Amino acid sequence: MGLDQEQTVDVQDACWQTAEARSDVFLRLMTVQDARERSRFIAHAIKELSISRATFYRLFTRFRTAEVMSAVLPEQAGRKRGSRFLDPPREAIIAYEITQFYLKPERPRV
Repeated sequence: MGLDQEQTVDVQDACWQTAEARSDVFLRLMTVQDARERSRFIAHAIKELSISRATFYRLFTRFRTAEVMSAVLPEQAGRKRGSRFLDPPREAIIAYEITQFYLKPERPRV
């Protein structure tokens, strides 16, 4: 197994371990009935998982809906690969200007 594959496996293992920890917490939370105990449990879980309150509730909603561990896998920050910020005509204008202006070789100085 090459170095790239080993790093990918390690990252995937780490993500899966994170998802396992999250799903264990969410499964325990689903059994808590008392409102005060539930509130204390959530506060403790947020610290245990090292996530914000908003992220906790977002993940919990996803987990409760799907009830599978893969629903709470960590996501990569930022835009999705291949997504575009601008519409295609503007992208074409920018690409044209880059090739016409920036990619020209410099003139030799006299």
